[in-house]
Amino acid sequence: MTYKLWTPDEEAHLHSLVSAGLTVPEVAQKLGRTTNSVYHRTTKLGLHLTLGPVPEYLNGQRVIAALLPDGPGGLKVILECPDCGNENTRLLSSVKLAKSKCCIACSPVRKRVANPPRWQEGTLVGHFRVIKYLRHFKGGHEYLVQDTRCGCERKITSVPKRPFQGLLSLCPCPVRLKESDGYITWQWRGPKGDLVKVGEHRLVLMRVLGRELLPHESPHHINGVRDDNRPENLELWSIRQPPGQRVADKLQWAEELLRLYAPERLNGVS
Repeated sequence: MTYKLWTPDEEAHLHSLVSAGLTVPEVAQKLGRTTNSVYHRTTKLGLHLTLGPVPEYLNGQRVIAALLPDGPGGLKVILECPDCGNENTRLLSSVKLAKSKCCIACSPVRKRVANPPRWQEGTLVGHFRVIKYLRHFKGGHEYLVQDTRCGCERKITSVPKRPFQGLLSLCPCPVRLKESDGYITWQWRGPKGDLVKVGEHRLVLMRVLGRELLPHESPHHINGVRDDNRPENLELWSIRQPPGQRVADKLQWAEELLRLYAPERLNGVS
């Protein structure tokens, strides 16, 4: 907000209004300025102004007294908090029209995030067994733990928003987990710490075929049970289709399909 400078004509008008005995709100209304601006200018010019009538309630709080401070800051009022009864002094310009909390005792205090509980040695938390408590830091703790799924030991932290109950193994050892969608996956950490995740049904089918699955191949559960990864319950599906509709293209695609999945049927085919 840009400050509006006082002109000599406005100061002369201010002198006449003060001499007429007008109050601060009346002078501010006639000059088109704020009450703080009028108060500061009269103080600078050595004029004496009165506050005039102050409403009994402001912003739902009872007005105990109105002040004309000697120093900077503008017009102030002493208010009584309707909730706790505490008295607080506020700038008149800062008292909002809408009801709001007036003192620290009634203001909503930001809830501090409590530290997570400190686990004792030997405690089993999820898949991790606490071997030793290492240190406390702001907002959490650090432990030496052992992953019961693979036996590896690692340093790990526990904070409120990221407790280590659900963390994966932090070592390269594969871990077998059941996902929320029902599939079984094997997960481990790569050399650079990246997460590697492979479905168990894919691993079983690759072991049966003796090779890796091609990009267009996927395993399918015959009985529809996603965690039933027995070899006899898995069948190979392919989404590959011939690229064209010409007979020559379809014949070429059929030969490639037989050569990949049933080469014995190509006997006698030139």
